[in-house]
Amino acid sequence: MPIASIIIPAKNEADYLPKLLGSIVNQRISDLEVIVVDANSTDRTPHIAKKFKCVVMSGGGNPAFSRNLGAKYAKSNILIFVDADVIIPKGYIMKSINEFKRRKLDVAGSLQKPILTKSKYKNKEYEFYYKIANDWMKFAEDGKKPCMQNYMMFRKDVFAEIGGFKENLEFGEDSKAAVDAVIAGRKFGIINKKSYIFTSTRRFEKTGSKKHALKCLGLNIARVFGYEWEKGKVKYFD
Repeated sequence: MPIASIIIPAKNEADYLPKLLGSIVNQRISDLEVIVVDANSTDRTPHIAKKFKCVVMSGGGNPAFSRNLGAKYAKSNILIFVDADVIIPKGYIMKSINEFKRRKLDVAGSLQKPILTKSKYKNKEYEFYYKIANDWMKFAEDGKKPCMQNYMMFRKDVFAEIGGFKENLEFGEDSKAAVDAVIAGRKFGIINKKSYIFTSTRRFEKTGSKKHALKCLGLNIARVFGYEWEKGKVKYFD
């Protein structure tokens, strides 16, 4: 049995996927299962995944649907969900698995930093936004409304117990899964607090950094007060 199954939802991720998969190879873990769930990409996403010897599944949809589909066929008892535009530092995965087991967690999220751009000004701005997000995730860790995104860990049986990610949500389906687990009496935690995964700033760059930051802030504040953003109520995914 693999030590963990990494599940990556992907649609037209040819520009980002090689960096993520390269960072996974660089972990030097021989018994990892890596599943890429392709949502009808029109670029080289499936080819790249096969080149890196991943299990490639077709028929994916939005991120929640693709993650759930991959989880059904994962062979490990530990599921790790990673977004395609992430880079994982060397040693991070093994540290997260060890901490997950040592703390006897059922669900876990991670802290993150932005992948640096060519603009020093923008880098400082992005780092400020991610610091706010990280501080909030640490603050909410032991409460009833935990948050997680981009790199998420589950015990497979707990993932099945809560019904996976809610496919009807357009935003916040990642954190909703953590909340569902806590409601079910399961243990949530933020792992590797002295380390970070690195994620792209593409949404900030596409929408405009301040506009995207304010949008995410507003959407998350609404979630704190119990509002869930279902499809049709907001547009977040492309």
